[in-house]
Amino acid sequence: MTKRKPPELKKKVGRPSRYKPKYAKQAAQLCERFAAVDADLADFFDVSIVTINAWKLRYPEFLESISGSKEIADARVRDSLFDRAVGYSYDALKILGSGDKIPYREHIPPDITAATFWLKNRQPELWRDRHEHTVGGTVVQKTSEEIRKEFVQFVLENNLLEELYGLLPPKLLEGVANKRDD
Repeated sequence: MTKRKPPELKKKVGRPSRYKPKYAKQAAQLCERFAAVDADLADFFDVSIVTINAWKLRYPEFLESISGSKEIADARVRDSLFDRAVGYSYDALKILGSGDKIPYREHIPPDITAATFWLKNRQPELWRDRHEHTVGGTVVQKTSEEIRKEFVQFVLENNLLEELYGLLPPKLLEGVANKRDD
């Protein structure tokens, strides 16, 4: 029986990986600065998304650099959205035609769209657009003629004919005068 070779002496099977250690840093920068997702990384490194996922499994430093950078980008967006929602101020310079620079404080007022978006996501039970309502009871279907007859009956019972004459179309009150006289 032949002895097995130690793993370090075995021939590697398959194509060598295109991964390079510098890719971890490049991926981190792409995720942090441009909020790159896996598809963007695949395009940048000219590989498939499957390869990006394989690199994340095989190279822990690659996975860590992406994860941490995506969290940083998300935090920046979250902070910016909050600033837009509540308003903020910043220092600015006005440059005159003479070349003089005048410092001043610029104020950006709160943005209602950003505030709404923030509240809908942070407190959806209070701020969502759609609210669930339950309605009980039964639905009764009536023809327009049945409804007209009920209306005429109501007008007669409540002595409203004089008040409604001229306000409603004559066709609606057809037969009311005859019934009143009966």
